[in-house]
Amino acid sequence: MRFAGAQKIYACKEHEPLAIPIRDLLTEAGDLDIYPEIASRGYFDIAFRQGSLLLRATRFVGLIPISDRIAVHVAPKAPIANLIYMVWRAGKELDGLSGFIRGYQEEPGVVTSPEELYVKSFIAALQVLRTSGPLRRYERRETDSELRGRLMVMPSVSRFIARGYRDRHFFEVFDHSVDITENRILKHTTERLLRHFVAQPAGGNSAVAKELKGVLALLGGVDAGAVNAVTVARRVPGLMRSLPYTHRFYEPALWLSYLISTRSGVSMDMVGRAHFETVIIDVSLVFENYVRKICLERAVTHLGGCEILDGNRWPIPLFVTSAKHTVHPDLYFRRLGRIVAVADTKYKPEPSTQDRYELLAFCEALGVMNAAFICPRTGSEPTTTHYGTTKTGRRIDVLRIDLAQRDMGPEEDQFVISLNKILAIT
Repeated sequence: MRFAGAQKIYACKEHEPLAIPIRDLLTEAGDLDIYPEIASRGYFDIAFRQGSLLLRATRFVGLIPISDRIAVHVAPKAPIANLIYMVWRAGKELDGLSGFIRGYQEEPGVVTSPEELYVKSFIAALQVLRTSGPLRRYERRETDSELRGRLMVMPSVSRFIARGYRDRHFFEVFDHSVDITENRILKHTTERLLRHFVAQPAGGNSAVAKELKGVLALLGGVDAGAVNAVTVARRVPGLMRSLPYTHRFYEPALWLSYLISTRSGVSMDMVGRAHFETVIIDVSLVFENYVRKICLERAVTHLGGCEILDGNRWPIPLFVTSAKHTVHPDLYFRRLGRIVAVADTKYKPEPSTQDRYELLAFCEALGVMNAAFICPRTGSEPTTTHYGTTKTGRRIDVLRIDLAQRDMGPEEDQFVISLNKILAIT
């Protein structure tokens, strides 16, 4: 990714404060140079303190410009592979990026495709292949044309010997091969990019096509014929988490392959006049959809077959005397026709006082006694915390899910088990 207009890029983690000296934000005439969209779109909470602009990253991660000369790179606390995994799991439909990306330059409309937006970064990410070589892994296959490997007796008997072909046999062979899923995805993406730039040879596209052909030569022993956009979307999140240390440089290339092939949960945006190429992800929305997906998938096995409803789609009247005012909980649970519990996702270290009041309003509107906030877990925080019980007997808890686990499957199972327990759903 690049931010061509910026002279300085600051870095911070999501939800953490960042102080930028006011002098870095002043023009030569002494005016404060900050894009008005920064405050209006909620990318940061903003305050001025002791000669600095104090920014606190909210729910967005990515490279976010705040002026023509300054950008802030907000990194997710969860590993990038796990963030992609969440994006994929939260997605409802995996469509192409075409028609979705906007250009980030002074002349609008120049960048009209993901191929053009990401090609330079993709080629740069794969240049390491020239020195380190492609990733290899032992892959199992069966063959009847080579006399090597382990003889497979039963297949040889049933397919050949029983039919009179005594000189033919099946063997099980393990090859240290480059023809593995990671390389197939990279080759599929390279071929997609090459088709695009060959079809449009104007300008500098011919030079780009030449570079892509050089990348393809490094993946000559790889067969990408069976790979498509759905394959990329399903496999990349898991593959990134299992890359060996020697080939961690595959991570950005696989991430770019994912971005080129899908748009699920990823929001592209344009801020100010600067020329930049980036992805800004609303992690709060991704987290909400991710948690809902986990609950829906495990409703029968872990939640007693209850219905999981989305208050944004099916709002609840706050007052029994009027339907004018409604509440919109992220999740509420209905079992045997009766609403039994409610939960609200909060992608932040700690729910606020206003969040607690809102959750109690959900309880009142739904007529339930058990409610929970669902938050990401970082560091040594407990998985569950009991906030308290009101005088009317309504119980509020916080349940956290660890988004940094290498294998998210068991973490998701344990999360739903704990959710069932603290909300007394079954």
